[in-house]
Amino acid sequence: DLYDNLSPSMGGYRTPFVREARDGAGWEIVNSHLGPRRWRYSTGRQRIWQHVLASLYSPTFLSQRAYSACNFLLQEARGVCARAGAQLVVLTIPSPFSLSKAGLARLSGYSENPQLIDADFPDKKINDICQRHDIPHVVGKHFFRVHDYKSQDDHWNERGHRRLAQILSRLHRDYAAGRMRSFDVASSALVESPLR
Repeated sequence: DLYDNLSPSMGGYRTPFVREARDGAGWEIVNSHLGPRRWRYSTGRQRIWQHVLASLYSPTFLSQRAYSACNFLLQEARGVCARAGAQLVVLTIPSPFSLSKAGLARLSGYSENPQLIDADFPDKKINDICQRHDIPHVVGKHFFRVHDYKSQDDHWNERGHRRLAQILSRLHRDYAAGRMRSFDVASSALVESPLR
């Protein structure tokens, strides 16, 4: 998750994160705080997650930092994959809020500037990053639907997992056949088909 990239913990557990380098020269991965003890600082994320999510769907200070960190991590990941002889592909996973008018209206209610909420904002930002680094990008928003998620949760249900398996299967077939290419925000030709 974009916000988790900036956070030193998740659910009380210490996690690696990225921060702006102290010398001002970009970003760095931080893991010096990792250990078995629970993280007891900066708690209360559950109370603000909707506001954080809304910030990532509009041009805010938080989204600027989150997408800058994402740019750094994807560039690093591309290098790791290239050294290992692997192909990095980015598949963005939409929040269920962004998949319906009602959900988007609810998400806008958590924003300081609801008129700036854009359901396509995360994909546009990540697509720009992927194009910059020549990383194939698949826009999950073109394939996932509200009914692919649990009703009271932002995780997939069984149908959503089947849909993801279908997407990954087709990506793998294309890669094995040498047909891997970049996909932009407007492309939905890769895996769009009804689920059985």
